[in-house]
Amino acid sequence: MSARALSTADWPTEHLDLDVLRQCTRCGARLVRPRRTDVLVVLDRESWDHNAHRLLADAERTGSPATLLFLDLDKFKTVNDTYGHIAGDRVLAAASSVLQQGIRSGDLLGRYGGDEFVLLLANAGLTDALRAAQEIRDAIRSMRVTVPTLDGETATITTVTVSVGVAGYSPQRHRTLDRLLLEADRALYAAKRAGRNQVCPASPLPQRKTLI
Repeated sequence: MSARALSTADWPTEHLDLDVLRQCTRCGARLVRPRRTDVLVVLDRESWDHNAHRLLADAERTGSPATLLFLDLDKFKTVNDTYGHIAGDRVLAAASSVLQQGIRSGDLLGRYGGDEFVLLLANAGLTDALRAAQEIRDAIRSMRVTVPTLDGETATITTVTVSVGVAGYSPQRHRTLDRLLLEADRALYAAKRAGRNQVCPASPLPQRKTLI
């Protein structure tokens, strides 16, 4: 990641406002009203898991597709180490804003870890999900995030990138949400190994043998 001089055309520095949070909370409310919201994104990990189980159950019952995007900001630790944790929070807020702008009613977005996001797309097959992931990658790559520095000045981070793993849901292959997450997570790390700022589809995990 790199920095340049402050410009008035830069990405907004404020945290997400209440209107954005309310709008994105409504996206999840079609499934289950979120019990908690993360200040930087819509759902925390526990709430996202709870809603994701229901979305996948609906997909299995109706035969509709669903696809999971597992996203991780590249070299995010460098932001915290270089500019401080307030700067890191602003980068997370900007990235989550990009994600929220692209989700549809019924999609499920959450923050899964420090710099990890999960986006479960309802009624979306692998082709559409890969296209959405590439659009997200390009939008995050174009962000300009103005942040405070540790010496009291300001800087604008101009090179934020994201790696994305994409896994399509199959009731026959994914008996649990954890298995779908594992496929997407492995694809995410394949994207990291490919040089970061990449979108990588998952390879199906081998089926477990059932002992009789």
